Amino acid sequence: MMKKTLGMTITALLAGYACKKIIAASRHASFETRLLKSAADGVIDRRLGAQPGSRGATARVVVPTAMAVGGITVFLKMSHGNTLRYTFVPTLAASWVLYMLLLRRRRPDTKRLMPLYFVSLAWQFVHFIEENQTGFRYRWPAEIFRTEPYGDKQFVAINVLSYAVFILGGVALMVDRREFSLPAVFFAVMGVMFNGVQHPIYAAMVRGYFPGLWTSTVDLVLGPILLKRLFEGPMAEAHLI
Repeated sequence: MMKKTLGMTITALLAGYACKKIIAASRHASFETRLLKSAADGVIDRRLGAQPGSRGATARVVVPTAMAVGGITVFLKMSHGNTLRYTFVPTLAASWVLYMLLLRRRRPDTKRLMPLYFVSLAWQFVHFIEENQTGFRYRWPAEIFRTEPYGDKQFVAINVLSYAVFILGGVALMVDRREFSLPAVFFAVMGVMFNGVQHPIYAAMVRGYFPGLWTSTVDLVLGPILLKRLFEGPMAEAHLI
């Protein structure tokens, strides 16, 4: 029952935030209509001069979709019990939806975004230290999901490799190769925003301190700002948004 409650809570939080962003971006167009149109014709970004059938427009659909499918497949395979099924899988799916509806169509203002992005990424190393030193790798699976702990080497490898991919995703944003930027969106959604949400929930579930709680409070501040900047266009395009 506790695992089902956690899964429902996480899904509700992510769905609520995704819907809020979708509604604001759609200008009263229905979500179903916009998503169907995106899948059918690639929705050309005319503001950036993309032409119908261009390789860039196609790549901004195919590449992140392949990344999402591949990532979800890996997470399902690696997951101990429902640990990643209830966290990484839904947040990666939500990241793909947000990318397809917003970031794919509009380049972010990298001058405003990237400093905060890399500050947030740097803070995640601090957050990882707290988690690693206080036993997140075994308390999270055992106490929250009632499954076997992650090994020490496995836990470190997952986090370090993730940060390497997040850095590459940030570079993709800087050089406007948005087709490779899904990891950056996932970092903002999962690595920052969701981190700020999940640790207080876990602390409430165990009725006490839970590994990563203190540093996650900073993510509660950084997360909303980072997401806002990620999905904002350059100031020069503000009148077109």
